[in-house]
Amino acid sequence: MNISTHPDIIGLANSLELYEGDPVESIRQYCREKVRTIVYGVGSVINIDQFEDRICESLKLEVHRVWSDEEVNRVAKSYVDEGEFIFAALSQQLSPDAFGIFIMLDKPNENGCPWVAVIDCRGEKQYRRHWTLWHEIAHCLTAVKELQLPLRRTTVEVKVKEPIEVLTDYLAKDLAFYGPIFDPILGMELQKNEGLLSFSVVENVRRKFSDEASLTSTLITCMERCKHPCLILEAGEGFNKKEKAQRKAGNQEVKPSLRVVRAFGNDLMDRYSIYIPKNYRVPKTSLIYNVFHRPSKALRKGAIENLELWTDSRGGSLDHLKVKVEARKLGGTFYAILIPVE
Repeated sequence: MNISTHPDIIGLANSLELYEGDPVESIRQYCREKVRTIVYGVGSVINIDQFEDRICESLKLEVHRVWSDEEVNRVAKSYVDEGEFIFAALSQQLSPDAFGIFIMLDKPNENGCPWVAVIDCRGEKQYRRHWTLWHEIAHCLTAVKELQLPLRRTTVEVKVKEPIEVLTDYLAKDLAFYGPIFDPILGMELQKNEGLLSFSVVENVRRKFSDEASLTSTLITCMERCKHPCLILEAGEGFNKKEKAQRKAGNQEVKPSLRVVRAFGNDLMDRYSIYIPKNYRVPKTSLIYNVFHRPSKALRKGAIENLELWTDSRGGSLDHLKVKVEARKLGGTFYAILIPVE
């Protein structure tokens, strides 16, 4: 989705007095410079908590993490009592599909903050609280009072996002795993593992960086910034077109197979030109299949496989490529790390 030519993006860039170059990249660079100035203006920042505190203090953004319905109501009442009636509908705004809300107050609160972010940490939403926080902070970084909507909601994935929300996701990605803090931790953990990504590396990075970050988002970020080619595969049970038609016709004996939900690699994987289609069947000989179906008995440290042994129902196969495979379930999603073996 090319959002650079969208009027909303161009309008935001102009409101920030960014008139030259690609508006998306100009806004991202504007935010990077703004953050750099904030972070290095006073002392040093050594962890993500200090980073959050410094950014929010400079932006005059008040953050509320709510873990229960009672906390939602308490936050809402405290602001309504101050005349901020937009909070009267806070519980409705934090609907099941909403993860966070960014609000511009009518007047600064008792801490002198004109901006408020409410991060919904109830139930399953807690696992995305790190990303939600930085999404709302990204909104604040680009907020222009004269143009700012009084309220913005961060919702679940939708097929077509508003261009401003797509841009805010880019900005949140830059912030949530801030390079000067995250990259050295990743580098040290990779060095301990001969430069190769693994689930233990990801877990150690998350533990040292932030336990608020989800393992999934940490895994993806580690993959993207790893200095060695690697690929992440998400798998789940499903049907091909023929099987779906059979089940629709009433044949319930057709059982699902383990299939590829998505597969994506870092930039260094481009040299291999490997493509694993969505819904491709995972063979029973693969470690991925065995860990999925027999996690207690399967080899967890990894195995060497050749992707050309992955075949489809028409007799085709993936290209020849030997990879080291490690697989694991994170939360409710099943992932595998594939690393080419030179």
